[in-house]
Amino acid sequence: MSEEKTIPSSTRINFKTILWDGACVLALIAAVCFGFLLKNSQKEIEDEKKKTAKAEQEKKLLINQLGKNAEQYNQAYQDTTKKLSSNLQNKDYKIDDLKKNLVELNQQKLEAQQRWRAPLISSLDIAQDIYAMKWEANSRVLSDMENHSARTVTVCEKWEELCQKLGPYPELAPQIAKLRIRLAQAYSGLGLVSRIDLTKIDWQAAQMEKQKPEIEARIWFSISSQFARIGKLTEAQKYLDKAKAVIPEMEATPDKATYFSAMMNLLEADIAASTNPSKSLEFYIKATNDLDKVVTTLPTNTKLRTAFIQACLDGAMLSEGGTSAGQSEKLRKRAFDNINTLLADNPKIEKPHRLYAEVKILEAEEMLREGEQYKASELLKLARTHIKSGGGDALLTASADGSQAFIHWDHGERTKAMEIIDGAISKVIKFKEAELTNTEADYRLASLYWVRSSMQISPADAISDGQKAVQFLVKLVQQGAGKREASARRMIAIIYGDIGHQAYTSNQKTVAKQYFEQAKKQWDYLTKNWGQCDEYKEGERWCKWRINSL
Repeated sequence: MSEEKTIPSSTRINFKTILWDGACVLALIAAVCFGFLLKNSQKEIEDEKKKTAKAEQEKKLLINQLGKNAEQYNQAYQDTTKKLSSNLQNKDYKIDDLKKNLVELNQQKLEAQQRWRAPLISSLDIAQDIYAMKWEANSRVLSDMENHSARTVTVCEKWEELCQKLGPYPELAPQIAKLRIRLAQAYSGLGLVSRIDLTKIDWQAAQMEKQKPEIEARIWFSISSQFARIGKLTEAQKYLDKAKAVIPEMEATPDKATYFSAMMNLLEADIAASTNPSKSLEFYIKATNDLDKVVTTLPTNTKLRTAFIQACLDGAMLSEGGTSAGQSEKLRKRAFDNINTLLADNPKIEKPHRLYAEVKILEAEEMLREGEQYKASELLKLARTHIKSGGGDALLTASADGSQAFIHWDHGERTKAMEIIDGAISKVIKFKEAELTNTEADYRLASLYWVRSSMQISPADAISDGQKAVQFLVKLVQQGAGKREASARRMIAIIYGDIGHQAYTSNQKTVAKQYFEQAKKQWDYLTKNWGQCDEYKEGERWCKWRINSL
């Protein structure tokens, strides 16, 4: 066994004491530390409490402030909402007011436009209706629209400008369309074919689709008539064919259709008169027969009866002197009977008086050829009375003066005769200055110079006047004399024969022979185209004898 060492008891006690004291010291130290820690902890707790209390206080203050801010925000929101709502409401009110004002302004604008457009539309309707009246009924309201004056062209140009300016306004389309129709009619009256454009016309807007064929027919008929008057027969036939082409499309009563047919036949007769007198006379007969039917149906229509009378006189003029001289007499009788009817029923209408005067002047000329000067003088007096009742007529008056002058000359009153014939020539020259394209004026001037030629004492003066007469007649024949063709060529033949005789008496045999040859050509032409009548054959025979004698 090992030897155990023993520790004394005192040593053991001290060790326990030391341990106990150490423990006490440690406990004391621990207590102090704990107290110190406890104190610090309490302080910290107090600090934390203070901090917490302060934080709570700050929180309460913050909550209070947030509450206040929320209330302010809510109030501001409510105020803003109310304000926005009020502004929106005011805006709606303003928009409604603006809409209302806009409606009122548009209404006022429409009313203002209506105030100026209504009278404009009425004025345009009245303007085109006046011309339509002229076109339809030959009214004298706008008679100057059918001449070639610069003023008429200016009016048309203003109408064109008006159509352009009114173009942007669709509501004025009917008035524009009607104006363009009247423009086409005016241009046809002026003879300005190049300005007629029917494609520009909106017939539907004008509500005149049914009248279109008749209007077109009248336009082309007017153009054809003017070409015929100035001797452009090819152009005249071209536009007459265009007029006839639309006739079948017309919605017309039988009487109106017959009237249109008659007028077309009359123009066809005028166009054919210079080149085919027999064909021309056929057309005159057809026309007068058609007009006779219409006049019988509408006996009170003075326009129709006047047209019928004029057709009879024109046909008589064309056929006078040739193999159809008998037809001429019948036509003249029909004309005179209807003139008397017109005068009996309508004594205040001027045209029948002028037609009556024309017939009486023709009868007076016939009496002079037969040597019945007294009867001729009485007929001329009657003619002058009716010329006056007919409103006057420069050409008829000059024609009557020419016959009257010849009567005075035949009675040996040469000075008075020359005064009358010179005055008559001056009247026709003045008339012709205003009517440059009037072919009847050329014929009348030629007749007057022929009469004066026969009254001249000096052969030189007689030849000079005869040459002037022939110049007018040749011009007339060259441009197309129409129904005057036979009369003009007959007068040329007689004047050439007279001048030839004057040249012969002045010992100008070569000149005389030339005139006789020219005269014979005219008689030959008349015989070939108008027939073997006694006058034409005698003229040929006489000229041939004079030529052979030279």
